[in-house]
Amino acid sequence: MKCKRIFAAAVALLLAVAAGACRTVEETRLPSDPVSSEPEKEVYYSPLTGEAGYDKSLLLNRPVAVMVNNIEQSLPQRGISKADIVYEMPVEGGITRLMAVFSDYHDLPEIGSIRSARHDYVELALPLDAIYLHFGGSEAAKSAIAKFDVDDIDGLAYSNTAFRFDSERARKKAREHCYFSDAALLLAGIEKKEIRTALSAPLSPLFDFEETADASMTVSALSVSAPMSGICTPSFTYDAASGLYKKGQYGGDHIDETTGEAVRVKNVFLMYTDVSLMSDGLHKEINLASGHGYYFTNGKMQKVTFRKADEQSPIKVLAADGSECRVTPGQTWFCVIPSEFEAKLAINGGEDH
Repeated sequence: MKCKRIFAAAVALLLAVAAGACRTVEETRLPSDPVSSEPEKEVYYSPLTGEAGYDKSLLLNRPVAVMVNNIEQSLPQRGISKADIVYEMPVEGGITRLMAVFSDYHDLPEIGSIRSARHDYVELALPLDAIYLHFGGSEAAKSAIAKFDVDDIDGLAYSNTAFRFDSERARKKAREHCYFSDAALLLAGIEKKEIRTALSAPLSPLFDFEETADASMTVSALSVSAPMSGICTPSFTYDAASGLYKKGQYGGDHIDETTGEAVRVKNVFLMYTDVSLMSDGLHKEINLASGHGYYFTNGKMQKVTFRKADEQSPIKVLAADGSECRVTPGQTWFCVIPSEFEAKLAINGGEDH
């Protein structure tokens, strides 16, 4: 009888241990990602670069578009490497001029040297509702600024408010190559002119940004040389380590004096279109309504077309099938080039074009 009780107790103990083991196994099978009481953190993206981590408080801040001198005698520039997107287009005399766009007027680095406005650049700033910073301008530019009621700050009127003259630089360079601005000076100009600083709504993304934009691109493009005139040839050399294109011009690297380094960007666009002389026989008339060309990113390229519905619409980039071209998040350099120079385009590592 005693043995039966001992046996029964042993069986009960084993069952208890087994049950406990089962509970232990069941507990380890609970979902590996339990529901957190912490709310998911919202992610915001820069409308001009598509990069994550953008500050929500900046979404309604107006961008600023700055006209930057690019004649060789004016170099080096300052602050150009910080721009979200740079537009480079031909102006008179075979030179090019830049419009550097920064998504937040509060965060403008020292930038320049600053030069005069052209009406074609005004049409690129309009869709962004950007504050337009320049030093003088052509008659066509002044007309466009007035026609579209552009919030601009002109150095001819506000040189002592929103601009700084670099007297040290003026010892070596012409006076027109020596005017700069920055966030503090820009804010002074904004206050002086009582310029609106808030967007009515957050900007739509400038491009169809996607991290895997190059997934379907099969043509290699490791270096690009794209003449824009007889004296100006931008170049872009891909650096696999950084995943960026290094900008070159005038036979060397395109240097930002602020960093002492070459400008590097994630994306490069070459838009070929009609460029003619205006009736004054001096300034350019650039057809921004349509064009064709190339998109470069991550050492690859694809052919694209460009469409701009009107002066106040952004340039849309279309893939070969007519869909909107997907663009890798990052900084962009956008060249608009006279069609006759496409024959001189050289792409290393790409297909015949």
